[in-house]
Amino acid sequence: MKSISIFFTCILFGVIILCSAPCWSEIKKQETVLPETQPAFQVQAGKLGIVGVHFQPGMETIDERYMEQLQKIAAVLNSDKLSSARILIKGHSDNKGPADLNLALSKLRAKKIMELLVARFGVDAKRLTFDGAGETSPIATNDTESGRFLNRRIEFIYLEEPGKK
Repeated sequence: MKSISIFFTCILFGVIILCSAPCWSEIKKQETVLPETQPAFQVQAGKLGIVGVHFQPGMETIDERYMEQLQKIAAVLNSDKLSSARILIKGHSDNKGPADLNLALSKLRAKKIMELLVARFGVDAKRLTFDGAGETSPIATNDTESGRFLNRRIEFIYLEEPGKK
């Protein structure tokens, strides 16, 4: 029964993320070359989903246009269903530049998101951890600017309830 509850919680989180994704037409005004569509949300074992928070090349700064979305994500993380869940925030990068720098940048992006969720939106820091994958897990081609934009992203991964193994 607990597994079913967790599965439906993940589905709910995915729907919230999809409904709160930033308006691509607004992003197109601010970026030069961007994707025509957002990547499909996929519920996989342990994953809550890919979040439509992206970064400028070589930067870890979180753009203000994503704050409303991050506030909604924090509300879900603080909800009764996920209030005690452990969450891994995983950062990603495109493949421009040295792999070791991309890995460090992806970790820094995830750390910045974690710090923001804790400081600005009241998510319990003890429940969050962060890591980076660098350029190793692209969801789009790195041959175009729009693909690289999609690859500079954050994922939230459901780890486990405290005390459960």
